[in-house]
Parts: sequence; C-alpha cells; structure tokens
Amino acid sequence: MADANLKIIVTELYDKGLSLNEILDVLVSEKEMNVTFMDVRLIVSEIEDERDMYEEEEVEEEEVIDEEGPVEDCAIEMSSILQPGAAPQGSAKFKSGTEIKFMLDRQGRIGIEPVTENQPTEEELTLFQQELVKKLQSRPF
Repeated sequence: MADANLKIIVTELYDKGLSLNEILDVLVSEKEMNVTFMDVRLIVSEIEDERDMYEEEEVEEEEVIDEEGPVEDCAIEMSSILQPGAAPQGSAKFKSGTEIKFMLDRQGRIGIEPVTENQPTEEELTLFQQELVKKLQSRPF
C-alpha cells in the first residue's frame, strides 16, 4: 500500500480519537499492513505539523487584515510556544519596517535578534520595552 494511502487511513483513525496503539492494531490486524509503532508515530507527527502550519497560516491571514488599519509604532506578537529554559518570547515590528525577535530569560533579561537588515533605533527599543511591559502585565502566565 502506498504511503499516501497509509497516511489517509492513519488520519481517519486519528481523527476518530484512536490512540497510536489502537491505530497500529487496526493497521496490522484489519488492514493486514506491515507497519511499526514508530511508523504510526511519525505519520501522526506529520499530520499534527501540517495542521499546526495550516493554523499559523490562518493567523497570519488574520494579521494581514488587521494591518490594513493604521500602523502601530511597535506591534508586539507573543509566541505561544516557548523554547526550553526560556520565558516569554515573540516578535516585534516597528513603523519603520524593522523587525526583531525577542526572548526573555528567567531573570527577565531581554535578548533581541534582528529579522531585517535594519537595526532598531534607540527610540524604537525604548518604545519596544514600554510596550513589552504592558503586554506582559496583561498576559496571564
């Protein structure tokens, strides 16, 4: 059976709420397929990744619609996925077009990485810090 068909069958079973072991049992006993638990786990991971990317695309489309209004001096977006050992992180876009990624460590220090070639100005960084404090105060942890 082709990989595409296997993925379709696993997707259907996963959407029904079956566990990985139950999916494996169906594939081996009912579909008479020679697959391992790791095969099933990898396919389910692919399915979850594809769905996550689809959801991110929907969010990006919504953001584009929001940006049609007046451009903020500093628009901050907090990431919902945290890197190991890191506190809140996200990105910021300035009116000048400069973009940065940021991360707070456990001591509250800010790490900044430019996304665009331009570096943020001192005024932009000051505005960023002020907006970040507001955003963090309004965010439940």
